[in-house]
Amino acid sequence: MNTASITTPLSREETIRAIELITKEMSQKFGTKIIYKEESRLMRTIGRLTFWNKKFMTNMITTMRGNIYVPKSYQSVVERREADTRKLRSYLTVLFHEYVHIERRNKTIIPGWFEFKYITPQVYAIFGLVSLLLTPLSPWFLAGSPLLLAVLPWASKHRTEEEMKGYSVNVVCLHYVHGLPTDKIITQGFENIFEGPSYYWMVGHPLTRKVFRGRLLTKVRQYLHECVVSVVDKQPMEHLHHVYRTLSKAK
Repeated sequence: MNTASITTPLSREETIRAIELITKEMSQKFGTKIIYKEESRLMRTIGRLTFWNKKFMTNMITTMRGNIYVPKSYQSVVERREADTRKLRSYLTVLFHEYVHIERRNKTIIPGWFEFKYITPQVYAIFGLVSLLLTPLSPWFLAGSPLLLAVLPWASKHRTEEEMKGYSVNVVCLHYVHGLPTDKIITQGFENIFEGPSYYWMVGHPLTRKVFRGRLLTKVRQYLHECVVSVVDKQPMEHLHHVYRTLSKAK
């Protein structure tokens, strides 16, 4: 079947079939598990640390170490008991989004390198924290303590680039999963995500963004526009091949 012809929303049955296919593929290919956040000590800890993001434990689906962590509020969707087809389509879209992250993580040769880059530059604040435990005025203390400033919401080039690839899937799914006409696809909502606290202001907080003159935000806007053009031209990007393959199987 020519997936480029898909312009109507997936039905409930097609959506459930696609969810089952993509979940099975991730499990077999990457060993991915779907885990409820409330049952994960790691997620509960992160939830307490990310005090600026009140939705982390209740509304956000997170991928870490190759697994997908979902809030218990998604249980009916995860178990495919949800009656609202739109919620099932949204969950399918999230799975495609997370697939991209997990696939790219698995291509990383050094274990943990993907996660390390994702939380730069804020991760450098850990070294600043360690320096505080050293002898005051020692060379290590003087060299490391300024790194505490890394905890501020500076722009994160790597996190932005990874989420650009992830949200490109969301743009494509607006058309192929939700059946939204291409002339109705508006990327402003996605741009707001890049600018907001959900990902710790990954293009930079409005105050710190001035340092980089908003270059990352401009890059995001251009990239998302190109994603829409890709849908219009029916030329799927290479890293979205699994979207089209799975939707074909769902049909």
